[in-house]
Amino acid sequence: DQFDAKLTLSAYQRLSIRSPLDAVFVIGSPPANVLTPTTERQRQILVAIGGSDPAIVQGRHYSFIHWVIPEVLGKKLAAEMSRRDFKRIAFVTAEVSGALADRGGAVEALEALGMKKRIVYDQNFEKGNADYRAALNAIRAKDADAVVLVLFPGALSAFVKQARDLGLKSEIIGVETFEDEAEVKAANGAMNGRWYVNASDPSDEFVRLYKAKYGEHPGWASANAYDTMNLLAKALAAGKRSSDEIRDYLGTLRDYHGACGTYSASGDNRFLLPAALKRVTEDGFKSIEKSD
Repeated sequence: DQFDAKLTLSAYQRLSIRSPLDAVFVIGSPPANVLTPTTERQRQILVAIGGSDPAIVQGRHYSFIHWVIPEVLGKKLAAEMSRRDFKRIAFVTAEVSGALADRGGAVEALEALGMKKRIVYDQNFEKGNADYRAALNAIRAKDADAVVLVLFPGALSAFVKQARDLGLKSEIIGVETFEDEAEVKAANGAMNGRWYVNASDPSDEFVRLYKAKYGEHPGWASANAYDTMNLLAKALAAGKRSSDEIRDYLGTLRDYHGACGTYSASGDNRFLLPAALKRVTEDGFKSIEKSD
């Protein structure tokens, strides 16, 4: 659906015509926000895989998010930025609900550490924007020593390449979407060595099986999609048939061992998944220690 509301609704309607739907999986926040009024009314389980916007689940009964909570990502990012003692921080964010939620989690965490006044540039851009030269000049004029990118593939590689071409000295830091092999390739080396915060690595077994089948490292949210399908299957295997029964099963999950590790339900239709600091390398994506 390309995160286009009209395409999301069209796809949902086409699928609904073929046969009645019991559950709907979407990738990211925008499709979930478009569909939840309908899926809630139809009492259909909806899972936003890789979604960040808490509005997806607020006041909802049958809607879930299977992704790292923005506050968890934000705390991990802010702690590392504090450790590195960045003095002047810039945020460049896609005008998309999930990206804005991640940005909000990071800003709140910086504020909790007494670092909010260090933000010297904070701008949102249309998701498909590909020209960041004016923004880069403004960031350079602000003498930012760190730039946090909360952008989508396409926009992300465009930004880092333009930053390299303009000779920007600021350290470029990513949130989630740096972990995309196609985007790293599109960046022509401009992303190599950059660090970012994302969901913790999938289990070694999941990575091994994924690479054996697809010949590449699992993309972002691949393990979340795998776990989501398995959780629904386990609910059915446990005799849960109605939407209310499956909702209760997902909402009270405890110590589940899946591709995303061991985790439990958060109590608000999300899951307590861990975040990790990682780095883009020539050999892939590597977790890094705080002492890095």
